[in-house]
Amino acid sequence: MPSKESNSNSGSKAKAEATSSGCFSRLIIAVIVIGVVGYIATNFFFPAERVRSEIVRQAEEALGRTVELDDVSFSIISGPELELKGLRIYNPENFPGGTFISIDKLNCGLKILPLLKKQFVFSQISLEHPVIRLHKNRNGDLNYDFEVKLGNAASHLPKAGGADDGGVVAGKETITTEEAAFSPFAFDWAEINHGDLIYVDDSAGSEFVVNNFSLETRLILDSDGLSGRSIGKLKIPSIKAEFIPENLPFNVELSYNSEVDFVHTDLVFSKTRLTLNGIPFDLSATIRNFINPISIFAKVHTTDVSLEPLLAYLPSSESYDRKSVRISGNLSGEMEARIEFSSDRTPYFSGNFVFEDLLLGYQTIASRIYFEKLDVGLEPDKVSFNSHGGQLSEQPLKIAGSISSWDDPLYDVALTGVYDLSGATIWLDSNLHHELTGQSRFDVGVKGQQSKWYDAVILGVASIDSMYYNNDSLTSPLERFDLRLTFKKNSIVVDSFYAQYPGVQASLTGSIKNGLAHLIKPDGGFKKPYLDFVLKAPMVNYDLLLPTLPDEENKIAENRPEVNIQSPDETASTEYSSAPPTDIYNKVTAPIFL
Repeated sequence: MPSKESNSNSGSKAKAEATSSGCFSRLIIAVIVIGVVGYIATNFFFPAERVRSEIVRQAEEALGRTVELDDVSFSIISGPELELKGLRIYNPENFPGGTFISIDKLNCGLKILPLLKKQFVFSQISLEHPVIRLHKNRNGDLNYDFEVKLGNAASHLPKAGGADDGGVVAGKETITTEEAAFSPFAFDWAEINHGDLIYVDDSAGSEFVVNNFSLETRLILDSDGLSGRSIGKLKIPSIKAEFIPENLPFNVELSYNSEVDFVHTDLVFSKTRLTLNGIPFDLSATIRNFINPISIFAKVHTTDVSLEPLLAYLPSSESYDRKSVRISGNLSGEMEARIEFSSDRTPYFSGNFVFEDLLLGYQTIASRIYFEKLDVGLEPDKVSFNSHGGQLSEQPLKIAGSISSWDDPLYDVALTGVYDLSGATIWLDSNLHHELTGQSRFDVGVKGQQSKWYDAVILGVASIDSMYYNNDSLTSPLERFDLRLTFKKNSIVVDSFYAQYPGVQASLTGSIKNGLAHLIKPDGGFKKPYLDFVLKAPMVNYDLLLPTLPDEENKIAENRPEVNIQSPDETASTEYSSAPPTDIYNKVTAPIFL
């Protein structure tokens, strides 16, 4: 929807312009036809070359730009019809070269009775492969913001969308591109095939591309000519933009029914069906002042929509094959949105969606996430969620919380459940043939802010029970590992820790106070932790833990006395504690091998 933009709302305006691409392309071309059709209608027998040059001359005078046209023909056999082939409109001089609009073929049908009064009401218009290139440069200048000089064509304009009195642009010598894009609502029928739209914003470094869109639309005027009803279908099989994940198909279909008010230039959509990537939504919307939009209010609603079609639109990656992903369930809910172009207010939206019988998982892994019901609430800068009847690998699962403030996300999430550790093997290198069994239990809440992750508060309990792990790179497997942690505001308590590896049996209890950020990111300059723990090792066999010395070092080792610290009747016990500001890393230098 072409319109003047301010720096503050350029992003929202760009999207609005792009989504109105079909309407823009058919109607801006109508302005060209208006300027020349009077001449053609009264000069049927002029040579085609003269007609073509006259169209180019008047189009360049009206638009103030270079215009090229390969061929033109005019026929009255099946009703007055004008056909243009190879039409190209170029950018203004202050923009780099290239075309603004190009159209392979344009056909316009004219109504006979208005033509006798020198009023040109289009019965139909058809465009084949229009390409529209909208451009905003670094200075904020737009290649689509200019006035169209109607000249003598102004007297030939249809009034009030085709009526004989009143009108949006009647009597004007010039009209803006906004008026050009919306005023010729006298089309009884219009069609666009294989259209492309490219919007480039140099000031924001962004691009929005719509490929191969199509449009069919019809206008039915009321008796007073001041209002009417427009119905039609818009199909957009491909959209590429920064806010759409790369390689993710974005397919849109819109079957619309709208009321048109030419006096107040309002559009009201009702009984409209929007289909997004195969998911249908019922849509109602109001556009205030469609020539120069003031605001858009929209409401979408959907009921019991199957989620399985979404599988076709999931992107593939190196870590997984989307064909192995399993998604099923139903979606219901509604969302409201308001965009105010006349102010700097952030677009407002809110809504609530409910997923029922939601199942997520992989075909090749037994682990599944299931929710009997998952409520998702949407607010302008917040999303909240709460599950009911959840399961993870047929064990209880509960998730609830919210994420807000998208510029620097705040999160408050609580997670409770049991997880089969074998499900984690999909994220490990498959070439090493990992073996992983055991269970993890958790009842944990996390609250914090992304930029201040080191201040995040973690509360709750998490444990690992009877874990076994092995892969091709290990000489021996980790036979058993048990761990139970209690998370407190400024500490982590190790309630229990047990590891069993060939030649080693060890257990540990204690706590880590403060300094968790240092453990996660040692080079981040964070405060070092306070450790307080007791380690017990009833068996430690160094012959298994330490690698065999190279041959050249064996002679040195031969003279060393033998030390046997393994004893089945004794238990080696070590107690250690450290308090700030002691640097434990300078005292504890021996690595621990599990």
